[in-house]
Amino acid sequence: MILSLPEKYPILITAYHSILKINFYYIFATLFIYLAIRPYIYYYKNRNSLAPGPLPLPFIGHWNIFLIGDVAQNKYNLSEKYGEICDITMFGQRCVIISSPKYLKELFSPSVHSPFLRRLPLTSGFIELGMDKEGLLLNCDVPKWRHNRKFFQQSLSPPSFLQLCTKYTVECCEEIIEHSQVI
Repeated sequence: MILSLPEKYPILITAYHSILKINFYYIFATLFIYLAIRPYIYYYKNRNSLAPGPLPLPFIGHWNIFLIGDVAQNKYNLSEKYGEICDITMFGQRCVIISSPKYLKELFSPSVHSPFLRRLPLTSGFIELGMDKEGLLLNCDVPKWRHNRKFFQQSLSPPSFLQLCTKYTVECCEEIIEHSQVI
């Protein structure tokens, strides 16, 4: 009686089937990951941002840059690789890292005619609370913001206010020194 190869060696068939299953699962998982991430990479590569930056991880952004390891060293590595201005994504929010003091000086200029009105991102929570139309920090209404800023600067810049601030600062420092000597 002549036995065929599968009948003679049944272990070969089970090994062959398990190899087929493993390869199929790996191929399916790789294809699924590729199809899920491909639109994300396409969107990132074709965005309108002019600032360079690393490709963020899908769904979490660049959290690994600032939560793992030395933050200062990671930020320095970003500025070395991408230049003085770098664009990253932190938890779904776009962040621009500015490494040069000359750009920061322009950003925090006290001029009323500064093109940089807001320094904080405006989220849906602020809009829902109505904070996007009031005050100085998050106001998107430019004429109202300029009007408010003018009065805010006038109230903080008279010499009497500056003298009063200096007086209270000196008193607080002397009090802290006295308490530290007691300890």
